[in-house]
Amino acid sequence: MVTAELGGLDEDTIEAAALAVSELAANAVRHAGTSFAVRVERSDQEVRVEVVDRGEGRPEVQHPDPYTPSGRGLAIVDRVTDAWGVDPVPEGGHRIWFRLRGDSVDLAGGV
Repeated sequence: MVTAELGGLDEDTIEAAALAVSELAANAVRHAGTSFAVRVERSDQEVRVEVVDRGEGRPEVQHPDPYTPSGRGLAIVDRVTDAWGVDPVPEGGHRIWFRLRGDSVDLAGGV
């Protein structure tokens, strides 16, 4: 769904968005244990993607040792996006968002 919304952008931007949203969706399923919703916004300057779930607690970047098979999702999001954050949802849960900026493409085209 996200890659379809980003058609026309450069491949690096699309791949970064796909990787980041897949990590956030996996976190919603694995850690929150709730359904989740994804929202994509696109403007002339940036792409913003949000993943909202009803999980408790506050997601934080983990620093697992090299032998731990999981726990790198938010570190990956941090690495491949220009900015990201976590906002509480008034009904409970949280909204994890990230932004990607495209310097050489028209981000508004194609949606």
